[in-house]
Amino acid sequence: MRFLFIICLCFSVSSFSQSRLKKAKENLSQKTLNTASYTNTSAESNPEKNTFAEFLFVNLIAKPIFRCGKSLLVGKKEVRVFNPIPFDNNNGEYVNLGEKENYRVNLLQASMSYSSGKYRIKGLHADLEYRFSDIIGLTAKHSHFYEKKFGETENLNLSGLTFNYYRIREGFITAWWSLGISNLANNVNSVGLRYGIATRVFVKKPISILLSWQQDFINSKTINESKINIDYHLKKLSLFVGYNHYNFATVKTPSVSIGLRYKFR
Repeated sequence: MRFLFIICLCFSVSSFSQSRLKKAKENLSQKTLNTASYTNTSAESNPEKNTFAEFLFVNLIAKPIFRCGKSLLVGKKEVRVFNPIPFDNNNGEYVNLGEKENYRVNLLQASMSYSSGKYRIKGLHADLEYRFSDIIGLTAKHSHFYEKKFGETENLNLSGLTFNYYRIREGFITAWWSLGISNLANNVNSVGLRYGIATRVFVKKPISILLSWQQDFINSKTINESKINIDYHLKKLSLFVGYNHYNFATVKTPSVSIGLRYKFR
């Protein structure tokens, strides 16, 4: 009985000691191949019925969804300019053209942060964002996650580049969606699709709140990142703390973060 107990104890310790980042990389390295064959004898036997069904689907369902989605995602372009300093003259990030003489037509800002989460998984994050105009921009991101266990360090590096469309650009709220590519290194070495949504609300000087969700689709698996950040603005510099939740292909890591952001122009 004691021998059986010792075996179970050793097995549980061994399972607990397994690196969570290593498990995540193993999950992300596995490529799922789904093969299936379909036979549609009814469609082949009655092509006119199939054509009529396609006509109804396109005109009654697909087209209305596309029009509503386009209006929701793109909307009408109303010209905005950037406030040189957030909260300046009772405005947040954007101001209406003509409201003030001192404004900018593009924006460049960078941020660096540190996160510490469950399973002792820590991360260093760097973002560089450039907005060519008030409505479109690019963001380059790099995250380095690491986990130290029994003297060994497991690493995971995730990079990405996204195109951003800033759908809502009002005085005290900015909201946007993003679409791009990502790359996962460290023996996985795979490229995937990245997409996400985010919003920043300028609550009251000098506080703003960022809510964001991002997903990377790699090897039929996903990496999810959810953020809630509270920024304290000091002119062009802002300090922030937040809660980040990462899900590396079922390996979930809630984390706290701290960082700074600087607005170059």
